Amino acid sequence: MVRMGGTKVKEDQVMLAVEHVQQRHTWDCGLGLRQHGPPALGTKEISENRGIYLLGSEDAIWGSKLPSSGQVLSVFLHNHLNLKQERAESAKVVVGKVLVFWNKARIPTQRQDKILAKVQSHHDRWKGLKKNQGRQTQTQRTSKERFKTDMGNLFDVAHTDALKLIKKLEDQDFLLAQRELERSSQADRLYIASQTRDGDLAEFFRHENQACPPSLSQLGKLRLGTKSDLLMCLESCAEVRDDAPKPDTDGTILDGAVLVNVLKPVAAKTFDDYALKVFLPHIQGHLQRGCRVYIVWDQYRDNSLKSQARDKRGKGIRRRVDGSTVLPGNWQQFLRIDANKTELFAFLTKHITHLVSDKQIVTTYGSDVTCIPACDTSHLAPCDHEEADTRMMIHLADAVRDGFQKILLRTVDTDIVVLAVAATTKLKIQEFWVAFATGQHFCTSGQVYSST
Repeated sequence: MVRMGGTKVKEDQVMLAVEHVQQRHTWDCGLGLRQHGPPALGTKEISENRGIYLLGSEDAIWGSKLPSSGQVLSVFLHNHLNLKQERAESAKVVVGKVLVFWNKARIPTQRQDKILAKVQSHHDRWKGLKKNQGRQTQTQRTSKERFKTDMGNLFDVAHTDALKLIKKLEDQDFLLAQRELERSSQADRLYIASQTRDGDLAEFFRHENQACPPSLSQLGKLRLGTKSDLLMCLESCAEVRDDAPKPDTDGTILDGAVLVNVLKPVAAKTFDDYALKVFLPHIQGHLQRGCRVYIVWDQYRDNSLKSQARDKRGKGIRRRVDGSTVLPGNWQQFLRIDANKTELFAFLTKHITHLVSDKQIVTTYGSDVTCIPACDTSHLAPCDHEEADTRMMIHLADAVRDGFQKILLRTVDTDIVVLAVAATTKLKIQEFWVAFATGQHFCTSGQVYSST
């Protein structure tokens, strides 16, 4: 047995695969390219006398895969050199042909000016190699081999967020498959090179043949799981009710970051309006149903690993949070900036301290904890937990220690659901509810998990 790209394969199977490298399976993506092959986008003519340096002499893009860089550059050079088209015109023509394939595959693409620039970049690179083709230096040979390898790769013009914009799963799979073909073909070329140089097969497979093992990566990045899949596993551990009424509880623990995402500033113009008309009434609603409400906020640190994950969610606009400041037009973009959320959380916490109630409110404030009316919080603060996930479990334990036996925890984060289920095995709670829902009003949608 040998290992190739993280997968065990029999040696005879590898040999058979290599013999048929030139007959690799081509992907049928619904482009109208079936058993008899695709119609060429131009007449496929090959002239032995007019071959293009390092590329051959194809004058049309054809095949049942998305075009490779080599195909695109070949057609560009055919139009530019043989048909005497201007560089800009030739690039425009070949980009039009490329987009026919991508549009039929229903894959969103980059702006046309970016694609044109990519074609011209390939042309500049080719011109540099052709100019120095007489040189027999190691640098020239290495550059030429690297160029040939790159020309066999996908001419990828997919939109940066293509996988998010594509609606159909099959179209997403097709794009990923085209990119995977590029990586697998690189492994094939390495293997063939080893064979032609009388390389040792056992030695070849003793090493990683790809920079990123496919079993652990996706498009060169760590392959991430879908955390929400865990909820289906947890349903067997609790009663699941889609139409569950608001439970009778004596304590509630709220994820503050979830609240500001869920409670949109529909009827508010300033941050003071948001606090007084939207946020505080929601908190008062929870106080009417129980004796104590915990509000736990996230903390945001510049050197945190989580900041990288948050950056992937998109960019926003910095806005100072002050009572008289007009609310941003796009609430979700505002919440993408960590500094905005930090100021907003502090602003709302100050408003919470002004609530008049005979019930108790416990809210985090950075690493500290504020209690209204005042009480001993030395067992809760200071706390260096960055996210509300684990910090909410500390407040859950505090509620149980103070005798609360019917507790509800409100979140939309799968991490917190998992931690909460684990906590019930250690904490003796009569009734424990996790409200896992979205929407402006509490528990109007989603599912409520209970454990008794």
